[in-house]
Amino acid sequence: MSVGISGPFYTLDPGDEFHFPDDEAARLVEAGFAVAVTPVIETATVDTSGNEKRRGRQRKQEDVVSADGDSGAGE
Repeated sequence: MSVGISGPFYTLDPGDEFHFPDDEAARLVEAGFAVAVTPVIETATVDTSGNEKRRGRQRKQEDVVSADGDSGAGE
């Protein structure tokens, strides 16, 4: 916002950012009350070069969960 403005659901000071519907935003920019802001999209790069790979035998499905679906917990 270039100026302070308030409405029934907001009170904005100069420098505040607020998302208005497109038609209202255009009207405020044309009147000189606001300037359009392009959103900044941040991205991150993940370094996976230090990740270790697990070694050992492959697990079979029956090693993970019992055949009848009873994990034996709570006994």
